[in-house]
Amino acid sequence: MRPPYTCVYREIWDDESFWVMSEIGRLVYFYVLTAPMGNGLGCFKAGMAAMIEESRIPEKRFVEGFNEGLTKGLFKYDNRHRVILIPKYFERNPPINPNGIVAMSKEYVKIPDCGLKHECYHIVRVFVESKSEGFSMQFESRFDVPSANPSVNDSANDSANDSGNDSGNHSANDSANDSGNHSGNDSANHLVTYSPSPSPSLSPSLSPSLSDPLSDPNKNIKKKIADCDADFNFFWAIYPKKVGKKAAINAWKKSKKEKKKKDRLPDANTVVDTIRNQIEAKKAIRAAGQFDAEWPNPATWLNEGRWMDEISPPATQIGRARQSVALNQIEQGKQALQEARRKRLKRDE
Repeated sequence: MRPPYTCVYREIWDDESFWVMSEIGRLVYFYVLTAPMGNGLGCFKAGMAAMIEESRIPEKRFVEGFNEGLTKGLFKYDNRHRVILIPKYFERNPPINPNGIVAMSKEYVKIPDCGLKHECYHIVRVFVESKSEGFSMQFESRFDVPSANPSVNDSANDSANDSGNDSGNHSANDSANDSGNHSGNDSANHLVTYSPSPSPSLSPSLSPSLSDPLSDPNKNIKKKIADCDADFNFFWAIYPKKVGKKAAINAWKKSKKEKKKKDRLPDANTVVDTIRNQIEAKKAIRAAGQFDAEWPNPATWLNEGRWMDEISPPATQIGRARQSVALNQIEQGKQALQEARRKRLKRDE
């Protein structure tokens, strides 16, 4: 059963990406946060027509606010699969016990396999690994790894069929027949903005447009992020230091194209596992009270091939053996000194 509430932190009003939004942008964002079709994962299936009708916001205004939320990075949308992901939602609404993972798994299976579902999977996985074994057990048994790269050809075929069968009317519950003119270059995992159709009806066809003239100074960056390989999103979701995203995208693409196989970036799962191991190693070093360097920028980590770094155990583990040897030597020295004193005392007597 879905909880009848969601956590919206007061700090949202201190978040620049939120308070600089327009009034309609904020309203649509609050709708996405509290949408009736939402769930505890913050990743759910929702067609545009259904959201417009459910929110009772005029289509043109809803699309305007929805586009603004996308360009600000507050949520992501997969047009082909009709899936929304709110990246920070799960962090703000985590389950309090393993039973929460069980309940969320029932919502997880309803999400179509796509890049956003894979990103959601990694968000939950990172969370459960910091919790008790009960969380991990329920997660491993109930959350299957989704397909990392859904078929691009299927998307192109669907787009061609859609444009030939544009009906102009959408059922709120029939996202499979949601019509529109899809670009033949759209991939299965592209995050797109929308333009309202000229039809005056409440829920007309909505066509994706990556060239929508939004007044966003970072429009080119957003397009690059949308076009980037979906695997980059998994890397970005787990990497601890989130700065220089544009440079990181370029470094990711460059590392993927290295001529020498040994210098080439491995698959996303290997990269994510490596980062996770490095995180744990750094935690152990800091827990031992020792100095540990800060994480490099994501682009630096990629350009320098830091996934190949050897993970060293904390210095305490290395030093214990040395400390044991040193203590033995000290003890032997004390015993030798005491023996020399005894001999000297006997000689004096």
